[in-house]
Amino acid sequence: MVIDAHERGGAAPPLLALGPATRRLAAGAAVEEVLGAVATAVAHATSSDVALIRVRVDDCLETRAVAASSPALAAELQGSRVPVAGVDPDAVARRLSLAAAAAVPIEAADETVGRLELYRAGEPYAPADETLARLAAEYAAVALVAAGPNGAASAAEAATDLLRLGGDAL
Repeated sequence: MVIDAHERGGAAPPLLALGPATRRLAAGAAVEEVLGAVATAVAHATSSDVALIRVRVDDCLETRAVAASSPALAAELQGSRVPVAGVDPDAVARRLSLAAAAAVPIEAADETVGRLELYRAGEPYAPADETLARLAAEYAAVALVAAGPNGAASAAEAATDLLRLGGDAL
């Protein structure tokens, strides 16, 4: 039986929002493009006003992907750096005049390589939103690992890993 993606109910539509990121990675897209697709998908799936993917660079986390409801806010956040330790997502939410915050580490090979942050004006994030954020962080980790030290993705291996993660989530 074939089920159209738009006909599925329950948790499937938010999970399917991560599909474009998978396709971009499988096509060998640049890591920045894949991270942008992940940020956009998780922002949409969790009704977030802002989704950030920060990547560890030495002792800082550098914003490498932003999905924001405001272009001015996106421009302000893109490329920003914060210390790895000591940044409180709730303080960032207050600075952005938003009410709710969620932050999930991006981990690869038992090492924290970044952080996914979500912010919105509405109610606090529910457990289902946090689960989607964790899944999106896994997608970001696969993209970062696939990019390798010189930024050149091994698309076939990364796509296989990403599809396995998505299958495990369903």
